[in-house]
Amino acid sequence: MQFSAEVGERCFPQDALVVTREDDALLLWPVRGAEGGGLLVKRRNAAGDRSVLIAERLPDAAIPGAKIAHWDESQKVLKITLKSLTEAQIAPSESWRIPKDCLGISSLVVPEKGRWVVYLEFGYWEEGREGPLRIERQRIAGYSTEKRALIAAEWMRRGADRNKFFRSSS
Repeated sequence: MQFSAEVGERCFPQDALVVTREDDALLLWPVRGAEGGGLLVKRRNAAGDRSVLIAERLPDAAIPGAKIAHWDESQKVLKITLKSLTEAQIAPSESWRIPKDCLGISSLVVPEKGRWVVYLEFGYWEEGREGPLRIERQRIAGYSTEKRALIAAEWMRRGADRNKFFRSSS
């Protein structure tokens, strides 16, 4: 697990912690130095960013990626939710649509900011057959691995292709 220098200095000034689990959260408790037991927090770079190896404390089904954490002042513990930021939370809030008079659909996977993002591209006539042919790209979702994104892209393309004759733009 990695966290910023600010979090390290504020939450773990002695660079040591103990990890416990509670329901769907990890609790990171600061301890007084390595002699107090627990795990050592290592400095990753000159900026003071920190990392600690907690893999053995994670459940088997834990999904790597960004998590939500907050400092609980009453218990003096950093709580990290194990629920991953799902693809639905990362994707744009507006839902994608299949344009009216869609001629064809293709999928595309692109690396963006450390994630693999799926796009669907739709080809359609803008104003019936008299208007210009238009290609529209819509962002669908981001995934943690290229393999997952490629699988999702194919499923999305197949589903959109199957449904293109039954949906219309709003």
